[in-house]
Amino acid sequence: MFAASPGTIATVIALSVVHTAAGLPAVALVGIVIAVFLTWITMLVMLIAADRFHNGGKQMFTRFLGLILIAMGLQFVLTGLKDFMVG
Repeated sequence: MFAASPGTIATVIALSVVHTAAGLPAVALVGIVIAVFLTWITMLVMLIAADRFHNGGKQMFTRFLGLILIAMGLQFVLTGLKDFMVG
């Protein structure tokens, strides 16, 4: 879930409380599948755009992935600081 923000994760946790008769959190699972599919489509579009723009497209794709990596790292740091300050 590299593209998930804290709000997305909180929503999935809240939706996972609602279970079907079989005991599965169907709404949360459908939401996760949709998020993964949209992320996959975004990556596919970025790769196609990279082929059309030649050199600049590969830089665009690399920067997009770098932005996601920075956002994940910042979220981990902020979560760790919050837990450190509270605990």
